[in-house]
Amino acid sequence: AWAYFKVQGYVEAVQTFARLLDRVDSAAASGGRVRAGGRLRPEALRFLAMSIVYVDWERLATTPEGPNPLALQRLRQFVPESSPWAAAAFFETGGILFEEQRTVDAVAVWRYALAHWPTNRRAPEITEQVRVALHNVQDEQGEAEMIDALGRFGEGSDWWNANQDHPAEQIRAADLARNALLDSAFSHHEAAQARQATCTGDEQQDPACQAAARREYLAAAEAYRVYLERYPNDPRAYELHYS
Repeated sequence: AWAYFKVQGYVEAVQTFARLLDRVDSAAASGGRVRAGGRLRPEALRFLAMSIVYVDWERLATTPEGPNPLALQRLRQFVPESSPWAAAAFFETGGILFEEQRTVDAVAVWRYALAHWPTNRRAPEITEQVRVALHNVQDEQGEAEMIDALGRFGEGSDWWNANQDHPAEQIRAADLARNALLDSAFSHHEAAQARQATCTGDEQQDPACQAAARREYLAAAEAYRVYLERYPNDPRAYELHYS
């Protein structure tokens, strides 16, 4: 797989990394000793993802500046979704795309993965990464949807019940939901204050600017309200009610 990767034989690299991952997970499932293959699993996933992401499979010297659906298409073509490592490959590919600032493509891959593996133990973590990505591109509606999705990983949910053997991930999911909602409130509040500070002209206030600031304040108030409904015993409740 490494040899193919080095000579830009990305199709062959993906196929060979996939064979390694099949062997490793098969051995682990049967209780066998994984040895070196187990240690190489994270690297195999990363370089499979990197192979998927490269846009010059056909030796084209072009790098699209806009959204490029090739990564998701290639994942669906070369990664059997029934494989135990399939979700990890999708998650990893989304991470590589995000690192390369291909945010739209990263979100597309992550959303596809979350729709297909909603009870995967990493689903809350990936949902949070989607939220961060959407925040970075100022997609407020999309970010709000992800905050709401984080809140649905709580106790009693399908995800929670499917991950009883992963208490650390359950605790992490609860923390992510709480922090994401509070971060949203703080972010809108700060944006409202910053915008209002720029609204005053020489002798009069700009109505359009004031309206934009008001929208930010209302979004912050809504986020505070939802947070306090979900976490009424938060030690910062008095401060948050005031905000």
